[in-house]
Amino acid sequence: FYRNPTQTLPQGCADTRDASSSRLRACQAAFGSASSLLWNGSEEGRMIDPTSMVNRPAPGRDCGSCTLCCKVYEVPAVESQAGTWCRHCLPGRGCGIHETRPQHCRAFFCLWMTQDFLGPEWKPDRARFVLTMDPATRWLFVQVDPGAAQAWRKEPYLGQLRRWAAAGDRPVIVFVNKVATAILSTGEIPLGEIAADERLVLRDLPGGRRTLEKVSRASA
Repeated sequence: FYRNPTQTLPQGCADTRDASSSRLRACQAAFGSASSLLWNGSEEGRMIDPTSMVNRPAPGRDCGSCTLCCKVYEVPAVESQAGTWCRHCLPGRGCGIHETRPQHCRAFFCLWMTQDFLGPEWKPDRARFVLTMDPATRWLFVQVDPGAAQAWRKEPYLGQLRRWAAAGDRPVIVFVNKVATAILSTGEIPLGEIAADERLVLRDLPGGRRTLEKVSRASA
C-alpha cells in the first residue's frame, strides 16, 4: 500500500455510491466515507461499505461547539496552518465566515460525525483529535490537537486504536502536526515528519508480519 499522508483538510467526495475506484482514491482522508472493519468494543464488529456511504452526518449528529478541524488541518483556501486556529474560526462557537466558507470546509465531516456508533467520548473537542479514514487504503488517520499531544495515548483511545489496527490488519496513523506514529497490530513505529515527496509503504515480512516504511516518490 502506498500513501502520502497530508495535514491539509481533504477535498470532499459527494455521493460515493456512484464512485469509481479512481474517484475513491481521489477522496483524500475519507471525510467519514470509511471502508474498514471497525470494532467498537461493544459489538463483534461493523463493516462500513464505501459503496453505500455518502458524505453527510449521521442522524442526530452535528458539530455543535466543536471546531477542532479548524485547528489541526491546513486549509490553503484561507491560508490556515495545521496546529493553529484558522483566523476565521471562533473556537467553541463556529466559523466566522460560515456562509462563504471554502468548499473544502463545507465538504468535510469527520468519522464522529458520520459514524453513529462512535460514542460521545470520540467527539473531537472531547477526544482532542479528529478521526478520518482513507477509502482506498482503509487506513485510519488520527489528527491530534498539538495542545494535547498525548491525548491519543489515554484510555479508552489507545486501546481502541490498537484494536482497530489489529482487526483490519491495517495501520492507524497518528499525526501531531507533521510528526507521525504508526500503530500496527505488532506495535508502534515512530515515523517522524513525512515530507511532501515521501510515501508510506506497508511491507509484508516473513512470518506474516508487516512493517511500515517511508520511501521517496522516486524509489516507490
